[in-house]
Amino acid sequence: MREFEEALHSRERFGSAERLALQARALWDRSAGRINEAAAARRDLAQAALHFYVPTDMVKVWLPLSEVPDVLPSRPRRPLRVLDVGSGWGAAALGAALFLERSGFGGEVALTLAESDAARVRLSDAAFAAFRQASRLRFSVTRVGWTAPDVRDIEGGDRFDLVLGLDVAARHLAPQEREAGCERLARGLLGLVGKRGAVVLLEPAVKANSRALSRVGCALRSDGLVHAPCPAGRICPELERSGFCFHSIDVPLTPLTQSVAARCGLERHEANFSYLTVVSGREDVPFDADLPARVLSFPKRVGGGFHYHCCSAEGLTVGHARRLLPDGQTRGGRLKHGTLVRLEAGTKEGTRGG
Repeated sequence: MREFEEALHSRERFGSAERLALQARALWDRSAGRINEAAAARRDLAQAALHFYVPTDMVKVWLPLSEVPDVLPSRPRRPLRVLDVGSGWGAAALGAALFLERSGFGGEVALTLAESDAARVRLSDAAFAAFRQASRLRFSVTRVGWTAPDVRDIEGGDRFDLVLGLDVAARHLAPQEREAGCERLARGLLGLVGKRGAVVLLEPAVKANSRALSRVGCALRSDGLVHAPCPAGRICPELERSGFCFHSIDVPLTPLTQSVAARCGLERHEANFSYLTVVSGREDVPFDADLPARVLSFPKRVGGGFHYHCCSAEGLTVGHARRLLPDGQTRGGRLKHGTLVRLEAGTKEGTRGG
């Protein structure tokens, strides 16, 4: 990650951290909790998108991708085909490429970026040029136009192994259309993946998106496709209580990104998002029956161990992990986001698994 950002800084001028912070704030629409589309088209704000939002959005795909290892074999016989639909600045495709490289992927990746906004395409070209300079991954990039939210014009040829959609609903669907639009989008994208291929949709952590993705997950369970994140098999209980649920992942910020985040008030040490993963050709088994909860938080030190927030079939639960877990090797304060755990009845004590 650091190598990519350093290559990006060396290729694309950005002025100063103060200037980037002002641009980043101008891009952010606080009322909607997402990038302001009108501002995003302005050339004078492009550097904030490239140097601040691309690096901090890339990491969002890492949690879903870590959950589908059978879809991403380490040494495939043919190029792994990845589609980034509504690719924007290319953050999802870049995140997937970096994830594969860090995972020791030994094959070639064929990336297809579907985006019609010329300004975003130019920025993603610059980002991929920097990634090519910093990376050892063998990859190719193909660009296609796309009229959101219809995916029929992307069809044709071999099926994709992985389809990513980052902020597609937030960019292209009004809140009142989000639920029905997300379901149509998910079903359309499933038609583009091959056997055991995966579709991952990620949206900003706001109520309309969380509820839409949860309802889409319920609708797709009748087809036996949903893989993650919710173990409930129904509308997320947390949605009924607090109005939304979301997931988090640590962001490896460079000093420049930390400085920009601090100056503009957009803290990015944790990336929060709602997501849905569906896998073609498999039954709906989102969790091992023995490990029915997922860690969602950093550890909080308490007497004798650590507290974590965990997602379970009952909704959000607080679990307790001992300082040293029963395996005798794993310390309770080292559980990561996305770790599957068993919550023992009564004590709500967590046991690590998988």
